[in-house]
Amino acid sequence: MNSIEAFKFSHLTTREALAQCQAAWENLLAQMEPSNVFLEWQWSHSWLSCFDAEPWVVLVRDSTDQLVGVAPWMLEYRQGVRQVRFIGAGLTQPDHLDIIALPDQRDSVCKALAKWLKSCRHQWDVLKLDSLDEKSPLPKALDEQLGKGLYRASTPCPYVDLQDIPNWETFQKQRLSSHMRSKGLRYLQNVLNRENPGLVTYEQVIDPALVAPALECLIDQHRQRWAEKETYTPFEDAQFLNFHRNFAIEAMKRGWLGLYRLKVGEQTIATVYGFHYGNKFYDYQHALDNAWSKFSPGRQLISFIVQDAISRNHREYDFLCGTEKYKYSWTQTERHDQNIIWTTGLRGYLWRLALMIKQKIKRNAASDEA
Repeated sequence: MNSIEAFKFSHLTTREALAQCQAAWENLLAQMEPSNVFLEWQWSHSWLSCFDAEPWVVLVRDSTDQLVGVAPWMLEYRQGVRQVRFIGAGLTQPDHLDIIALPDQRDSVCKALAKWLKSCRHQWDVLKLDSLDEKSPLPKALDEQLGKGLYRASTPCPYVDLQDIPNWETFQKQRLSSHMRSKGLRYLQNVLNRENPGLVTYEQVIDPALVAPALECLIDQHRQRWAEKETYTPFEDAQFLNFHRNFAIEAMKRGWLGLYRLKVGEQTIATVYGFHYGNKFYDYQHALDNAWSKFSPGRQLISFIVQDAISRNHREYDFLCGTEKYKYSWTQTERHDQNIIWTTGLRGYLWRLALMIKQKIKRNAASDEA
């Protein structure tokens, strides 16, 4: 443990050490506003276990030994360099990541962490912070200590503002276009019900015994849809699947799981996998049966979840990262997660230089095609 100014730092590099700080981590996150399901200890622990990785987590304590900050990082060896990243970054695509800190100490914790990183820069080459919350004070602190970072294109994350929306009727009038209300939802719902009288049901999976089969259905439908597009999906990765199979069960135990499906008889035609957390719904993944696509079952299921979110007094429906067209039929509001890189040492400098050259070649190629 070493000290910088008024703070003390503990560097955790094993899962065993991480397990010992679970209660303190969860208590600190509960005081953070806004909190984030992707910053939960259980998310990090499950990811590290399923991907057989070790943490590079930094705990920050004040002079009274109270935990006031957590940097939920991991260290990976990629392309011949040591990369520090947020736990789970990349394949599992967690969004709005940040340092966990008490609200009144957020700035000072970020400044102290930046100084700590500078003091141990011999231990890392690249600090690659993807999906960083747009309001985080961390980039400014890192720029001051490590030099100006490489700021790449931000990631749009559409969301629906549910604040001051008392019911579904008000939501439709204030948030949706007339075309979306009449043609995009009401008409398609009526057609689906008319062609399948008495068979259409919407449900949230609340029985623990049904979580696994519902998730497997989503996996199968997702794979089928992307196979037809001949496009890679992380749902082909065994570790990714194992992580979500495990985390969905943990999320169910803690009351976070938002697993919904639209069924016609016994057949599931659409599934949404997400999380209820901190007065918002995180819409993490969709899947649907292509044979029913003419009814837009995914859109219909979202309408059911929005109604449920309103009934729970959620303040937001978060579509997370991505600019898929369907999201903008629900909202035009978005936030932008940051993607920033800092480097140190010769290996870090060469890695950054190679990345910049690669990006320039890509831009020139795109310009030539245009």
